[in-house]
Amino acid sequence: RWPWDADEHLVTKATVTIAPVGYGSRVDVEDGPFPIDTAGGLDAWTEAIETWTEALAQLRAQLDFSVDLRPRLL
Repeated sequence: RWPWDADEHLVTKATVTIAPVGYGSRVDVEDGPFPIDTAGGLDAWTEAIETWTEALAQLRAQLDFSVDLRPRLL
């Protein structure tokens, strides 16, 4: 359950499934529904795409290469 606004007018359900495949794993992500025809729906959908893309890239970098993609704070 993921609220996208303070009054919880737009709430989606995120499901992450990890399954073994060969010597690795398959990660499936489902997040929605996003009512793109209502106020804030399209913005929430694009933010979800950006957020999940970054999270999955960070996960792969950590698991496959032991690299942290987050910017370092000096």
